[in-house]
Amino acid sequence: MHHEDDEAWYVLEGALIVRVGEDDVEVPAGGAVLVPRGTRHTYWNPHPTPTRYVLVMTPRIKALIGALHALSERDQTTLERKFRAHASEYLGWP
Repeated sequence: MHHEDDEAWYVLEGALIVRVGEDDVEVPAGGAVLVPRGTRHTYWNPHPTPTRYVLVMTPRIKALIGALHALSERDQTTLERKFRAHASEYLGWP
């Protein structure tokens, strides 16, 4: 969950499921979804075929993703600390 940043997905090919709060939203090719700041979310490809999408994010979310990719350890404490440093909260995998 990002406390200060919105995030959006636009699906080019295939589909995504985006969990927005308690709701799972299927987003087909040509569709989009916006997750407002402060909303729990995650996303995944629900099909075995590839999905292509555009992820619209703020510079802070981009920095968070870069920091996560640079981690050598991905234990819960490290993830929680990294998310907090970017005004976000790691809620675990549903």
